[in-house]
Amino acid sequence: MKDYILSVITPCFNPEMFMLERALESLKSQTLGFENIEWIVICHNCTQAQTQDVLKLTKPYPNACVYSLDNEYKTASSPRNHGLDKANGTYIGFLDADDWLEPLVYEIALQKIQESKADIAGFHFQQSCADESVQTVPPFTLLDQTKDVIIANREDLNSPEYTHIMGLAVWSKVFRRDFLEKHALRFDDEIPFTEDTLFCIECFDKAKTVCFLPQLIGYNYFIHAGSMVQNTAKPPEEVVRIARGMSKTFKRGLECGMFMSGLIWGHLCFQAAILLTCTDLTMSERKQVRALLSPYLKTEKMSVEYALKSYGVDGKMMATFPKTIIGHPRFSHILVSLMKMLKVDLAAQLKNHDAY
Repeated sequence: MKDYILSVITPCFNPEMFMLERALESLKSQTLGFENIEWIVICHNCTQAQTQDVLKLTKPYPNACVYSLDNEYKTASSPRNHGLDKANGTYIGFLDADDWLEPLVYEIALQKIQESKADIAGFHFQQSCADESVQTVPPFTLLDQTKDVIIANREDLNSPEYTHIMGLAVWSKVFRRDFLEKHALRFDDEIPFTEDTLFCIECFDKAKTVCFLPQLIGYNYFIHAGSMVQNTAKPPEEVVRIARGMSKTFKRGLECGMFMSGLIWGHLCFQAAILLTCTDLTMSERKQVRALLSPYLKTEKMSVEYALKSYGVDGKMMATFPKTIIGHPRFSHILVSLMKMLKVDLAAQLKNHDAY
């Protein structure tokens, strides 16, 4: 078996083949050399026809491995874990089936992670929409953007200056595989929303050194209407599961001594938006959400500053938005009923809002 310097894991669920082809082309364009990359594609709960399409696409490439995985889970956690179990590369990267990479990203990221002897390297990404518009994600403004590399140690991650290095996504990072194996780091199958966050918290808690590359935009994240993350219209039972997963994630981050204020606020904004767009949620279920998340509803200084910077004159309102909606189930229930009566489609208005 060939030794690869990098294994890239791609979960596939009901894949759009033209998007998967785009992801493949971005791997083939890597200046690191596509032949040095092991591409692991996990067909998760795919039909036989879909799996055959993936096999046909990858057949010409001996470094592409396709595996099938069928289970009851609907998130990317279990296929990513399956990919980690199969990986042979020295380093691990993640590429979602509908996204793509910039050509230099892996060559630069691996060079810097090796030079710094870090366990994790992180870089910037940009968002691409179905209408072909591109939005570069705002820079990590508390860090020095004039440096090409910023090194953070474990003790740095409990400060506002470094908290954003952690980020929410695994696909904007490269990990040492021996580091992941040493600490048995895997995704939690029970987290139904932004499962990356808990995984990143566990990784950064164990990492001795992390390097971040402020000037490297390496990943293109595609936003489309069907995305589970972008869609706030959730069935009632899933709303409670999301709150339970958030509570577990927040608790673990605080246990690890990490600065969590901005991260918690962003997640709670999304949960509040769900509560306003889920018209079938009962009062009992809204109270369950409050019970799970009430310990985290305190509006902290960092949240207010972040909201003011992001939303200007609306910042104070945005900073208290989660506390108002999550913390008062009866008010949110009445508000949703009123909007339903007035036929206000709040989900459509919130869909492209980056508060969550």
